[in-house]
Amino acid sequence: MFDTPFRFVNLWNKETEDGRKYYYKFSLPDKTRINVEIDWHKDVDLSVVKFYRDKDKNSNTRFNALIGNGYASRTILTVILIVGDFFKKHQSISLAFMAAERLTKSGAKEDESKEDTSRFRIYRYALTAVAYKWFSGQESFVLPSKFKTYSDSSLSTLVFVNPRIKDTETYIDKIKSLSIHYGELETVSFQNNARY
Repeated sequence: MFDTPFRFVNLWNKETEDGRKYYYKFSLPDKTRINVEIDWHKDVDLSVVKFYRDKDKNSNTRFNALIGNGYASRTILTVILIVGDFFKKHQSISLAFMAAERLTKSGAKEDESKEDTSRFRIYRYALTAVAYKWFSGQESFVLPSKFKTYSDSSLSTLVFVNPRIKDTETYIDKIKSLSIHYGELETVSFQNNARY
């Protein structure tokens, strides 16, 4: 299932109000371009990973749209490898993923609430089991099992806390300060998940 990633390129990065934004891209065999953004917030050393189709980049629902075309697992694997590439250069970061509820191809909302979205369940699996398999032979990458994993299924949010952070409870509270950028973090109630 998660066996062959797509080739990706790191396009550029730019300074933001509270850190940097990094841009990557890759293309699917049907020529659909996928954009990956990694927003690094320097005050908490947290990087939030987002991806969407290039044709949706100006849409308010760009994170909800289905990639489609039967390439979901390879797309997610490619995003994981992009995160690995990013992490090699920024080894102090922690990572966050907020899984949006799906939209159908026509743009209509599917019958899916923000709670425990199908994307959340897929990301949780892919970012633990699949990432472990892909990076187990690479010494330059800290395995996901070494990160402390926190999740809030009611908001479909995952956070992987870097093992360099000793006081994770205080760190999780600091993450909530990012609610000005990500509203769901204001009410998030993370559970510590040793392993899925």
